[in-house]
Amino acid sequence: MNNNLINNIMPEEIETWYFIENSIKRIMNLYNFKEFRPSILQLNSLYKKYFDFSQELDDKNIQNKILHIKDLDEYGLRPEGTLAVLNSELAQNAITKSQKIFYTGPMFVKNNDNYLQYHQIGAEILGSDNVISDIEIVQLAKTIFKELGINDLFLEINSFGCEKCRPKYLNALKQFIHLNRNEVCDHCKKHLDQEPLVILNCLNQSCKQISNMAPINLDYLCNDCLENFTKIKKLLSNIGTNFTVNPNLSLNFNYYSRLVFNLTTNINSQNQTNNSIKQNQKIIATGGRYNQLAKYTTQLPLAAVGFSFNIESVIEIIKQKNPKSKKPRLFSVCVCSVADSMELLILQVTQELHSYDIHTIIIENKIDIDQVNQLSKLHECNIILVFREDLIRDAKLMVLTYNHNQEKTNQDIILLSDLMDDILRKKKSISY
Repeated sequence: MNNNLINNIMPEEIETWYFIENSIKRIMNLYNFKEFRPSILQLNSLYKKYFDFSQELDDKNIQNKILHIKDLDEYGLRPEGTLAVLNSELAQNAITKSQKIFYTGPMFVKNNDNYLQYHQIGAEILGSDNVISDIEIVQLAKTIFKELGINDLFLEINSFGCEKCRPKYLNALKQFIHLNRNEVCDHCKKHLDQEPLVILNCLNQSCKQISNMAPINLDYLCNDCLENFTKIKKLLSNIGTNFTVNPNLSLNFNYYSRLVFNLTTNINSQNQTNNSIKQNQKIIATGGRYNQLAKYTTQLPLAAVGFSFNIESVIEIIKQKNPKSKKPRLFSVCVCSVADSMELLILQVTQELHSYDIHTIIIENKIDIDQVNQLSKLHECNIILVFREDLIRDAKLMVLTYNHNQEKTNQDIILLSDLMDDILRKKKSISY
């Protein structure tokens, strides 16, 4: 059994997580989105309702996502955030006043014997059916990734139609594949009646050729959906947002209606055959409008649109792209001793540094004098305070100052009484 439910985030990784979380909170506040923290435990009855809805849509993919939660009795671990949002007071409140919210946290999925914990960030607008909300969700997603240093973003959009026009497209797609069923792979044949859209994502070359000739959903949009999609394209163009219309864009869930979108970016991958590097596009966020699901789940006339992404996947992209200019910097002081019995002084100085909100690194054990300079690169600190026995007798200590490249710029002997003034002056002079 492959069990990946234990997903520890190590201290050396946490700076990147802080960077992502803090950037997202800043952008969400800019867009007036409020944080919502849904319970990790959710009622299984909620997902049973979700399961019933998926059956109405003939969407087995949703069923596979939901079945994992039936192992528990009354409660289960949430597999994603959207349903938790719809099953909250936010949905009730959105009937009278639209709600803009975002959430972040661990999600848990099971597929056969494989278990996985991952972290998801999502944003939702509940209670608004206006195209302004569709555009705002798209712009919010793009702004977040640009803030994270991912600038080569590509926006793909499509319209899934509505409950009136979408069935006509699905029937036309089924009929077309039936006529060409001898040319498609066994997997697509197996899912033809229940999930005809799987052929749009199939990697089989023959299936790719068939899908390229298949009917496209945009040709089956009703007048209302066509008008809606035309307006969205016009608004995106008028505000300078580049996009590509992808009529074969097919997301994981059929519950979307009208606008759906992907955000992709270029990543490098190594060709195992000739060891060359080539660029591929990777989906980093997906979203769209899901009025149909919102109404079914809440039994209210509720409109909803949102997007989500996987934090772990984004971290891998950030590592590859290495946006150094976005790396957070922190003024820090390292405190060490090259003499015995300096514990009390170290603790007293550290306590004073903390009172001034200065990040402090304590070297607990006595070190040799030739190890002192190594501390700067090891801990990326700006100042090293060195307690020496000969200096302490005169109420002094050594202060080493380093630049951002961890090159020593100054070495001073300072009175303990003047220490904090000296450190605060140096902190002020360092610009980030």
